[in-house]
Amino acid sequence: MTSTRLNRLRSNRTVLAYLVLALLVVAFLVVSGYLALRLAGVQEEGIVLEQVSVDTTIDLHTPRPTKDEILNWQVPAEYPRFLSIEVIGLGRTRVESVGRTSTNKIDIPVNIWNAAWYNRSALPGTAGAGVYDCHTFFGSGVKGVCDDLKNLKNGDEIVIERGDGVKYVYKTVEIKNMAVEEANSYMHSLLSVPEGYGATQSITLITCAGNFSMETMTSDRRVTIRAILAR
Repeated sequence: MTSTRLNRLRSNRTVLAYLVLALLVVAFLVVSGYLALRLAGVQEEGIVLEQVSVDTTIDLHTPRPTKDEILNWQVPAEYPRFLSIEVIGLGRTRVESVGRTSTNKIDIPVNIWNAAWYNRSALPGTAGAGVYDCHTFFGSGVKGVCDDLKNLKNGDEIVIERGDGVKYVYKTVEIKNMAVEEANSYMHSLLSVPEGYGATQSITLITCAGNFSMETMTSDRRVTIRAILAR
């Protein structure tokens, strides 16, 4: 075999080796991307509800915010700034942005007089479900932000005001009072827009209910409200 043929053969083998390597890299990226998406989906669906009422991190003596403190509450323009539910007497309530706890649970408001928006859920005015939670106080003599959520009825309106002043009105379509275990299993639905209404935007409100346990530092039930965008 001539040297020219040997060189060509070596060249062809080199090209083939590079092609095989390139295919392996592409396959690895595809598989890695798929696994990452699957893991992300499992992690999102694996969130459990966390609504602590009275525990060592919550001070019932925290003073209510003044009118000026409420008026001066600032968030990014597209973030939820205030939650209001006129039918149960809940005026403009400040909204904090929260993520997850170290145990992969939706966090709660730091200030007992605030509501919280889960910052991996939908922003007001965008497709999807925005998830909010707030505190209930159990027989403490103090009325919590979400004490009267359980009294909402289908058709009642909930208002979310963004940082830029734009308001979104949502109509209640679902009210549930569930044991914690059932609520955890229902979390996937709470993170999505209710079906059957033709809606693309919604909010979910979550709070405690039932009996409070000093052992677990939480209650044994959850009240959840789902509402679709009305205007």
